[in-house]
Amino acid sequence: ANTKSVLLSTDDFIDFGDQQLMTTAGTVSVWTKFTAGTTIQTLVGKYNATNGDREFWLTIQSDEKPEWNVQSAIGSYDANTKAKSSTALSEDTWNHIVGTFSANNAPKLYVNGVLVATASSNIDADGLGDGDEPIFIGKNVNGTTDGDFLNGNIDEVAIWNIELSASQVAQIYHSGQANFDLSQNGGGYTSAS
Repeated sequence: ANTKSVLLSTDDFIDFGDQQLMTTAGTVSVWTKFTAGTTIQTLVGKYNATNGDREFWLTIQSDEKPEWNVQSAIGSYDANTKAKSSTALSEDTWNHIVGTFSANNAPKLYVNGVLVATASSNIDADGLGDGDEPIFIGKNVNGTTDGDFLNGNIDEVAIWNIELSASQVAQIYHSGQANFDLSQNGGGYTSAS
């Protein structure tokens, strides 16, 4: 897992550059406390629809519902590989948001350790395409105004190149932090942080 712990303010963000951290499987995990906005707020993403360079995008939508958007082909868009919660998040409260995917399976979205949405279509056998966009935390890839930044805090960001199971996601949530040695307690996966 790659991890970064950071608290963001008004227009802060992190740019990891163009990294291909996930291909045929992956998980993005974040803790966030946000205030409502009127636009899509990016938690973590490597996604630029304007340039036709789409990979993954974990967001809080303008209706305050989290969404996990994973695209197999960077140059095209498939609305059926998005998983969106039907329930809005509580503002000014820490929430744990996790998106997972693997080739030939539908992307899944978890909130506070519970599976809340599964996309209606599977990711292609090849997984994600390899676009040229940077990975951003707390900012839309081409954002330039205040509305393009997360209005809140992010902590314990982690990206794995495997799809974590529901029990592993719940284990992270219940531990209250990003627990990178999931082999403890029978998790079956170990990764350096």
